[in-house]
Amino acid sequence: MIVRSILALAISTTLLLSVCFSQTKSATEEERVFRAPFKLKLHVDDERYYEQSFDRIPYVSGNDVYLFVGEAFGINVTTTENEISHIAYERNPGGWPGL
Repeated sequence: MIVRSILALAISTTLLLSVCFSQTKSATEEERVFRAPFKLKLHVDDERYYEQSFDRIPYVSGNDVYLFVGEAFGINVTTTENEISHIAYERNPGGWPGL
């Protein structure tokens, strides 16, 4: 039951991401840092996998962070009046080995 819930969540998230990013292009797109095209492969159970290919997905867009299996990167968070007002991608945060 847990595997099905995880798979349903993964599928719905990837479908939502692909729809959002295929339709939304703004003037700030050039400022965002995008991943290289990749294929997401999730292990469902002993015999099944779920796969989906992605062309261009940013690491951070607006105040949303998109993290996929096996990734590690930094973010800079700006707060205003105790609320997050801006999130920015950081390729290689200082002092973190392996990033």
